[in-house]
Amino acid sequence: TGGVGLAEAASVSNVNTANGEVTLTWTSLEGGSYKVEASNDLNTWSTLFPYKTATANSAITSLVESNATGAGRRFYRLTRSALAAYDGGTGYTTAAPTAATSAASVVGSSSATLNGTVNGNGLSTVVTFEYGLTNSYGGSLAASQSPLTGSSSTSVSLSLVGFSASTTYHFRVKAVNSFGTTYGNDTTFTTTAVGAVIAPTVVTSAATAIANSTATLNGTVNANATSTTTSFEYGQTASYGSSVTATPTTVTGSTTTSIAASLTGLTSGTTYYFRAKGVNSGGTSYGSNQTFTTTAVSAEGVASIAPNSGARGATVVTTITLNSGYSMAPPPSTVAPTSVNLTKSGAATIGASTYSRNSTTGVVTATFIIPAGATVGAYTVNATFGPNTWSLTNGFTVN
Repeated sequence: TGGVGLAEAASVSNVNTANGEVTLTWTSLEGGSYKVEASNDLNTWSTLFPYKTATANSAITSLVESNATGAGRRFYRLTRSALAAYDGGTGYTTAAPTAATSAASVVGSSSATLNGTVNGNGLSTVVTFEYGLTNSYGGSLAASQSPLTGSSSTSVSLSLVGFSASTTYHFRVKAVNSFGTTYGNDTTFTTTAVGAVIAPTVVTSAATAIANSTATLNGTVNANATSTTTSFEYGQTASYGSSVTATPTTVTGSTTTSIAASLTGLTSGTTYYFRAKGVNSGGTSYGSNQTFTTTAVSAEGVASIAPNSGARGATVVTTITLNSGYSMAPPPSTVAPTSVNLTKSGAATIGASTYSRNSTTGVVTATFIIPAGATVGAYTVNATFGPNTWSLTNGFTVN
């Protein structure tokens, strides 16, 4: 409803002096959204409605402002802020920013870092932090990341000094773009006593060097001037269950230090959770939870094995040819395997007693001594090179 030739125009269609309600009416485009603002002096504007969607199946949209007549005079303006893609627009939506205040960090006797997250919703957004002894604040400074753009949530922060020791302060993040102003929730922090030890500041970073059974965990730690022990917690759930000492194990000073830990013996094709951890005499701090997924074993990484069967109690010398066309290309022929074995669900693994690789052809020769009590059936053939394994499901049969 509407039409290409429809002119968008607004008017005050009714003023009810009895109850102070003013009704605004405007011609609207189907699929459009409108920002409605009001002012008493044409200088300072307040947003009555950030995005009023056009009334369905009508060329007219209206909005009622209550208690409006007490101002003496009142001005209104409307801006079409969005047009749905199926109505011929680009599908964008202009909106006020989204903002949330996060807990303060690195809180000392006279300093602290204020934190928050802001989404500019596609518009250039100025970000500040308001702070003070009450929720009336009184102080305001720009965040380090201001101004920001984009349509994703961005972490923002402001490091401040000059606070009084053992004192509670209020703060909140504030975000302003051309469409409106948004405040984060009021949050407090309490500065420490003079000479108090501060818990470390810990950040978890993305894992690297991820393979079938190995990965490297990463993070950063600021010891906040107190010797700090570092480690990582990890596991297949967010409850972790395992831990590993990080390198360096001990961090000192007041600067950010990178830490890392190498994991082995992981299960292929599995998602793991992990977080960095720092402990000093001021307390224990954790980085945020992160995940990584080990690469799956290449089920068709082996092209063939010959012979592909053997009797229990026998010794079988066989050749394993890697699949050069597989998506995970085999290592150069000069790289020897680190292990070769046969695996079967519910059965004991049969490891090769000897194995080697032809440096010209890349073919692996392996000797299997099949135990007399081995489980009969089809086994997966596995040839491992460093952190990755090339396999062939049901590639060898024990008779």
